[in-house]
Amino acid sequence: MEERRIYNEEAINNWKALLDNIPERIEYWQHLRINPRAKLAELKPELAALEVLKIAPTHVKLESLQAQIDVLKIPAQMTILQQKCDDLQNQMKELEDDLQNLSAKLMPVNVEWAELTALIAIKDAQLCIETLNPQLMAHQNQLAFLQPQLISSYSAIQAAQEQSLELQRRLAILENEDAVDRMHHEHERYHHHHHHHQEHCEVRVCVTPGDRLLANLGDVVGDMYRSSAIAGLKNECQILHSKLAQQKQHQNYLQAEIHRHQHETSTLQNKMTYAVNQLNCYDKKQKDSASQEGYISLRARLAACSNLKTSLEEQRYSIQNKINKNRQDNNFSQSQIENLQSKLNNIRSLAQPYSDNNNIQDLQTKLRKEKIIQGNFQAEKDRLKREISYHIAEIAKAESNIQDIKSQEASLLSNHFLVKLWFYPAYLFNHLVQSLKSHLEDYDNNYPANQSAEVRICLMQLNEKIAYIENSVLDDVGAMRIKYYQLVGFAHSMLQKCEATSDYILFAEKIKLALGDNTLEAVNALSEYNKLHLPEMSVQELYENEELLFSHMKNEFDGALENVKAKGFLEIHRIGCDLSRIIESKHSSSELDSKYLITTLKKADALARDHSNKELQQDFKNLLPHNKDGKSSRCKKLLGALTLFLGAAMTGVCVAAKFMTFGLSAPLTTPGIIVGSALMLTGLGIFRSGMRKGSSKQMSNFVKAAERGKQTPITEKSPMLFSPYTPVSHGRYSELYIPGGIQPSAPSL
Repeated sequence: MEERRIYNEEAINNWKALLDNIPERIEYWQHLRINPRAKLAELKPELAALEVLKIAPTHVKLESLQAQIDVLKIPAQMTILQQKCDDLQNQMKELEDDLQNLSAKLMPVNVEWAELTALIAIKDAQLCIETLNPQLMAHQNQLAFLQPQLISSYSAIQAAQEQSLELQRRLAILENEDAVDRMHHEHERYHHHHHHHQEHCEVRVCVTPGDRLLANLGDVVGDMYRSSAIAGLKNECQILHSKLAQQKQHQNYLQAEIHRHQHETSTLQNKMTYAVNQLNCYDKKQKDSASQEGYISLRARLAACSNLKTSLEEQRYSIQNKINKNRQDNNFSQSQIENLQSKLNNIRSLAQPYSDNNNIQDLQTKLRKEKIIQGNFQAEKDRLKREISYHIAEIAKAESNIQDIKSQEASLLSNHFLVKLWFYPAYLFNHLVQSLKSHLEDYDNNYPANQSAEVRICLMQLNEKIAYIENSVLDDVGAMRIKYYQLVGFAHSMLQKCEATSDYILFAEKIKLALGDNTLEAVNALSEYNKLHLPEMSVQELYENEELLFSHMKNEFDGALENVKAKGFLEIHRIGCDLSRIIESKHSSSELDSKYLITTLKKADALARDHSNKELQQDFKNLLPHNKDGKSSRCKKLLGALTLFLGAAMTGVCVAAKFMTFGLSAPLTTPGIIVGSALMLTGLGIFRSGMRKGSSKQMSNFVKAAERGKQTPITEKSPMLFSPYTPVSHGRYSELYIPGGIQPSAPSL
């Protein structure tokens, strides 16, 4: 949660001082605006009169004098410009004649240059053809020489490959025969070794030793010949493979050379075709002329012709630029003449007052004097404008400061807490009263059991002390502000009182929520609260009041049960009486704290009077989790059910085994039946121990009976109080708690 903002007395006084000073500051700056506004009221008409009465007439005189001077000067200027135009036109005519003569000279030069260029192109094409022909023939001859070699290499490689295949076939046959013979010899040696012991037992001898020796010698000679043939074939295959590799390498070389010569031939043919096409563009006469003159002399003539042509073209370009420049100057002068004529037509009317004066010097003297006068008037105008700007800036500065002060005022007034504290403290007081009651009622409902004595004292005295603070001072704004200080101090005093208790954190959280984000400094608030000198309830007085309140609520609940019985709700009456008796027994034995029992009686009384009210039913159910007397245990229920199921399963299995064996397994199954039965009884006991019992069970039964009861009209309903403690001077039984009430020891503020 965000940290609360604390306001001490100094901060509040500073805020109020700033707020009180704002009207004075606004009045100060408003007073500073009065003099600049008065000055503006004087200077603006003066500036307007200067503009109308002095500057405007002077400006008209200046325009008239300048117009008369221009009327006298412009005709002479127009004459000069017209003379310039005539000179430019004469120059352009001469330049155009020169340009025409130069073009006539350039024409035969261009013709000669074109002819020489064509002859040199013919010479170049002829030389290209003469050079390319031998090269093309050489490459074609080389191709004619290499292609038969390539074809021959193809045939040789094919023959070598066929020979290689034949050798491999023969080699495979010999290797196969060799493998078969080896397998046969191995079989004979094995057969001879296996049957050697029978040779001495035979009566008839099949083979003589000499025959056996000859047969073995023939086998050895055959094997040696075959091995030699195999080695020879392998050697021939190796030599043939080497020759085949060399032939393929030579074939690749021939292919690369043929490809290179073909590429060169194609390139030369393209060049030859281009040269022939170039040569065909010219007629026979041009070709004959080219053949009659040498290449070097043609080049020399072309160079001389090109130089002459370039010189003539540069001269023509220069003359053309001069003509263009003169034409532009002429057009510009003509435009100036037209502008002067238009100006002369426009200023004749302005020059009317001085049309009789043809002396330009007199007119210029008058013009200078009028300009001096106009400069003085303009200086006066600038001075007035500066003063006006200064006063406008002063007014803007004052208005800006006023706006800043108003913004500061808005910022101060945006602090809603301090505004309400100073101007509307009654709103803050009432809001804090409701907030304290609401949050502490919420605390009492959520944690009804095991409250410390200090917290119970605070809850019991809450309404009484709030009521005393409400009636302690007069009802004006200043008094209400002191009331709010005292109420905040009362909240902090409760925090101090309960600081050492076990339930302080939960209780303090509710009080801090009630105080909100903005509050006063605790020291100042406690100081105002302590001035009331309200007596504090002791723990012994708390116990005495709780005892009286328990008796009162017990009587109220019993009376409500009698009314329920009279209306015919016998189940609610019966269970309610059991609940009343068990609560009384728990109170006598101090097994449950008195505060929780009083709260239970209070809510049971309300439920008995209006048992069909869903909110009262839920409110009573919320008490059940806080009652540890006979509270149900889900773990015990689950453990008991598992134990009961295990015992039942064991007993069932043993009984079935005994039945299936016709009693023969009795020595084994009888102990199992006994153990299973014991487990069933144990599980049932554990399950029952996890069930709700005691006062918790009676409370659960009571609310269930209320839910099952029929809906009847409400004849009497107990008032729902904030807590089980009715404050002094509030409620029907206020005299039971603190006899005589609390007498303040401090005078009213």
